[in-house]
Amino acid sequence: MLNEPELRSPSYRPDFPVNLNDGQVWHLPLPIIRVVPVRGEDGKPKSKESSSLGADYIDRVHAYQKAISDWQESSEDDAEASKTYLACQLDLFIALLQSNYTLDYEQAADLIAIDLRDDSQAGQLRKVASLACGVPPKLLAVGSSQVSEPTA
Repeated sequence: MLNEPELRSPSYRPDFPVNLNDGQVWHLPLPIIRVVPVRGEDGKPKSKESSSLGADYIDRVHAYQKAISDWQESSEDDAEASKTYLACQLDLFIALLQSNYTLDYEQAADLIAIDLRDDSQAGQLRKVASLACGVPPKLLAVGSSQVSEPTA
């Protein structure tokens, strides 16, 4: 079994506790996403984003936002749009775990595997996706029916 305290990275931030599949409480950082107004080469207003978790993280957030848009515009029977949306949610979750812990992809994936038939687990995944986009949810728990209170 993984030892949560021993796997904490030097940049560890205990912003939001989550109960994961191994029964331990792990913590996710709240990423700080900054949006700065800029003017494009054409003189039109645009925005530039940065994240406390790096440029690669912003790319993941953009992929998630595109997946949301594609999923909302797709027909109900478009399995590919649903899969992409779910994959992007899980990718952000893994990115948050890996920013706080020294975990490889497979270890993180095992910790967050969810049963989509369980409405509470699916709902908690949406809360993690919200957190991943810089919006802190009030309550957050994944892989368990328990709900943890955010830490100060």
